Amino acid sequence: MASNLQCPNCHEDLGKDTECDALAYCGNCCEDKIYNEYGHTDDMDDDEIAEFKAMKRKRNGSRIRRW
Repeated sequence: MASNLQCPNCHEDLGKDTECDALAYCGNCCEDKIYNEYGHTDDMDDDEIAEFKAMKRKRNGSRIRRW
């Protein structure tokens, strides 16, 4: 079930988390690279995907678990 993604800076509603990019952007306060675990990576370049994966590792402890 999708939930609303909010900007951590100004708390602006950015829309459904599954409809936003993995590194979301807030048009209200210009906060960029907002971590969105459920976001899509379709429009991201290799550097942005690497940055997203590093943020994910940091949030999950040390490594991404592979099942």
